[in-house]
Amino acid sequence: MKIKDVIYKNQKFRSMLDVRWAIYFEKMGIDYEYSDNVVCFWLPQVNMFAAVNRYTFTKDEDEILKAVAKESGNPVLRLIGIPDYITYMAWDSNGDETDHLVSAYHGYCFNEHRFYKMTEAEGMHLAKMRNVIYHTYGSGMKEAITHARSFKLSDELMFSFQYVKPKRLPTKVIKPTM
Repeated sequence: MKIKDVIYKNQKFRSMLDVRWAIYFEKMGIDYEYSDNVVCFWLPQVNMFAAVNRYTFTKDEDEILKAVAKESGNPVLRLIGIPDYITYMAWDSNGDETDHLVSAYHGYCFNEHRFYKMTEAEGMHLAKMRNVIYHTYGSGMKEAITHARSFKLSDELMFSFQYVKPKRLPTKVIKPTM
Protein backbone atom coordinates (compact mmCIF):
# COMPACT_ATOMS: atom_id res chain seq x y z
CA MET A 1 0.00 0.00 0.00
CA LYS A 2 1.08 3.51 -0.75
CA ILE A 3 0.03 6.61 1.21
CA LYS A 4 -1.94 8.88 -1.08
CA ASP A 5 -2.94 11.81 1.14
CA VAL A 6 -2.66 12.90 4.73
CA ILE A 7 -5.83 14.61 5.91
CA TYR A 8 -5.58 17.12 8.75
CA LYS A 9 -8.56 19.26 9.75
CA ASN A 10 -10.40 18.33 6.53
CA GLN A 11 -7.46 19.51 4.39
CA LYS A 12 -5.42 17.13 2.23
CA PHE A 13 -1.66 17.36 2.70
CA ARG A 14 0.96 15.51 0.68
CA SER A 15 3.00 14.43 3.73
CA MET A 16 3.12 14.29 7.51
CA LEU A 17 5.99 16.78 7.34
CA ASP A 18 3.68 19.32 5.69
CA VAL A 19 1.13 18.66 8.46
CA ARG A 20 3.80 19.33 11.10
CA TRP A 21 4.52 22.72 9.51
CA ALA A 22 0.79 23.50 9.36
CA ILE A 23 0.55 22.69 13.08
CA TYR A 24 3.57 24.90 13.79
CA PHE A 25 2.03 27.83 11.89
CA GLU A 26 -1.30 27.36 13.69
CA LYS A 27 0.36 27.31 17.13
CA MET A 28 2.34 30.45 16.26
CA GLY A 29 -0.84 32.21 15.09
CA ILE A 30 0.49 32.45 11.54
CA ASP A 31 -2.18 32.11 8.84
CA TYR A 32 -1.46 29.84 5.88
CA GLU A 33 -3.01 28.55 2.69
CA TYR A 34 -1.93 25.11 1.49
CA SER A 35 -1.58 23.50 -1.94
CA ASP A 36 0.18 20.29 -2.92
CA ASN A 37 2.72 21.97 -5.22
CA VAL A 38 6.49 22.26 -4.73
CA VAL A 39 5.74 25.64 -3.14
CA CYS A 40 3.05 24.37 -0.80
CA PHE A 41 2.35 27.19 1.67
CA TRP A 42 1.28 30.78 1.18
CA LEU A 43 1.76 32.84 4.35
CA PRO A 44 -0.39 35.95 3.80
CA GLN A 45 0.62 37.78 7.00
CA VAL A 46 4.22 37.97 5.79
CA ASN A 47 3.62 37.83 2.03
CA MET A 48 5.86 34.80 1.62
CA PHE A 49 5.60 31.40 0.03
CA ALA A 50 7.13 28.37 1.72
CA ALA A 51 8.35 25.06 0.32
CA VAL A 52 8.91 22.03 2.56
CA ASN A 53 11.42 19.24 2.04
CA ARG A 54 12.65 16.52 4.35
CA TYR A 55 16.41 16.86 3.73
CA THR A 56 17.36 19.43 1.12
CA PHE A 57 16.18 20.95 -2.14
CA THR A 58 17.64 19.78 -5.43
CA LYS A 59 19.17 22.23 -7.85
CA ASP A 60 16.06 21.93 -10.06
CA GLU A 61 13.72 22.53 -7.10
CA ASP A 62 15.77 25.58 -6.07
CA GLU A 63 15.46 26.95 -9.60
CA ILE A 64 11.66 26.57 -9.37
CA LEU A 65 11.65 28.35 -6.00
CA LYS A 66 13.79 31.19 -7.38
CA ALA A 67 11.47 31.53 -10.39
CA VAL A 68 8.39 31.70 -8.14
CA ALA A 69 10.06 34.38 -6.02
CA LYS A 70 11.07 36.39 -9.08
CA GLU A 71 7.73 36.11 -10.88
CA SER A 72 5.58 36.76 -7.79
CA GLY A 73 7.78 39.39 -6.16
CA ASN A 74 7.43 37.45 -2.89
CA PRO A 75 10.19 35.53 -1.09
CA VAL A 76 10.05 31.73 -0.93
CA LEU A 77 11.13 30.11 2.34
CA ARG A 78 12.95 26.79 2.20
CA LEU A 79 11.71 24.83 5.20
CA ILE A 80 13.97 21.81 5.60
CA GLY A 81 12.97 19.12 8.08
CA ILE A 82 10.62 19.44 11.01
CA PRO A 83 10.17 22.83 12.72
CA ASP A 84 13.26 23.55 14.81
CA TYR A 85 15.09 26.27 16.75
CA ILE A 86 16.99 27.42 13.67
CA THR A 87 16.67 30.01 10.95
CA TYR A 88 15.51 29.17 7.45
CA MET A 89 16.78 30.50 4.15
CA ALA A 90 14.53 32.10 1.56
CA TRP A 91 14.99 33.17 -2.04
CA ASP A 92 13.98 36.79 -2.57
CA SER A 93 12.68 38.34 -5.80
CA ASN A 94 16.26 39.26 -6.84
CA GLY A 95 17.45 35.65 -6.55
CA ASP A 96 19.39 36.37 -3.35
CA GLU A 97 19.26 34.24 -0.20
CA THR A 98 17.98 35.76 3.03
CA ASP A 99 17.94 34.19 6.49
CA HIS A 100 14.71 34.25 8.54
CA LEU A 101 13.52 33.25 11.99
CA VAL A 102 10.11 31.70 11.25
CA SER A 103 8.29 32.81 14.38
CA ALA A 104 6.01 35.44 15.85
CA TYR A 105 9.07 36.96 17.58
CA HIS A 106 8.28 40.52 18.74
CA GLY A 107 5.10 40.34 16.65
CA TYR A 108 7.01 41.09 13.44
CA CYS A 109 4.68 38.89 11.38
CA PHE A 110 1.60 40.64 12.79
CA ASN A 111 2.80 44.25 13.08
CA GLU A 112 5.36 44.54 10.30
CA HIS A 113 4.15 41.70 8.04
CA ARG A 114 7.49 39.95 7.97
CA PHE A 115 9.58 37.39 9.82
CA TYR A 116 12.65 38.46 11.76
CA LYS A 117 15.46 38.70 9.24
CA MET A 118 18.84 37.63 10.55
CA THR A 119 21.82 39.92 10.06
CA GLU A 120 25.00 38.61 8.47
CA ALA A 121 26.74 38.61 11.87
CA GLU A 122 23.90 36.62 13.46
CA GLY A 123 23.96 34.17 10.57
CA MET A 124 27.69 33.60 11.06
CA HIS A 125 27.03 32.43 14.63
CA LEU A 126 24.16 30.08 13.81
CA ALA A 127 25.47 27.29 16.06
CA LYS A 128 25.30 29.65 19.02
CA MET A 129 22.00 31.09 17.78
CA ARG A 130 20.17 27.76 18.22
CA ASN A 131 20.61 28.03 21.99
CA VAL A 132 19.75 31.74 21.95
CA ILE A 133 16.62 31.08 19.88
CA TYR A 134 15.54 28.35 22.28
CA HIS A 135 15.88 30.53 25.36
CA THR A 136 14.97 33.93 23.93
CA TYR A 137 12.06 33.73 21.54
CA GLY A 138 9.34 32.93 24.01
CA SER A 139 7.31 30.00 25.14
CA GLY A 140 5.05 30.30 22.08
CA MET A 141 7.81 29.11 19.76
CA LYS A 142 8.83 26.36 22.17
CA GLU A 143 5.23 25.19 22.48
CA ALA A 144 4.66 25.30 18.70
CA ILE A 145 7.82 23.29 17.96
CA THR A 146 7.06 20.76 20.69
CA HIS A 147 3.48 20.31 19.49
CA ALA A 148 4.49 19.98 15.82
CA ARG A 149 7.22 17.44 16.64
CA SER A 150 5.13 15.31 18.98
CA PHE A 151 1.90 15.24 17.00
CA LYS A 152 0.66 11.67 16.61
CA LEU A 153 -2.03 10.03 14.54
CA SER A 154 -5.40 10.57 16.15
CA ASP A 155 -9.03 11.11 15.24
CA GLU A 156 -8.21 14.49 13.76
CA LEU A 157 -5.52 13.05 11.47
CA MET A 158 -6.32 10.19 9.11
CA PHE A 159 -4.50 8.55 6.26
CA SER A 160 -6.23 7.52 3.08
CA PHE A 161 -4.58 4.71 1.20
CA GLN A 162 -4.49 3.81 -2.44
CA TYR A 163 -3.69 0.30 -3.55
CA VAL A 164 -1.28 0.34 -6.48
CA LYS A 165 -1.70 -2.79 -8.56
CA PRO A 166 1.61 -4.08 -9.91
CA LYS A 167 1.98 -3.85 -13.67
CA ARG A 168 1.87 -7.19 -15.42
CA LEU A 169 3.70 -8.13 -18.53
CA PRO A 170 1.57 -8.85 -21.60
CA THR A 171 0.52 -12.49 -21.74
CA LYS A 172 -0.20 -12.59 -25.45
CA VAL A 173 2.30 -14.79 -27.28
CA ILE A 174 3.36 -13.66 -30.72
CA LYS A 175 4.16 -16.56 -33.02
CA PRO A 176 6.92 -16.02 -35.54
CA THR A 177 5.88 -16.14 -39.18
CA MET A 178 7.90 -18.08 -41.69
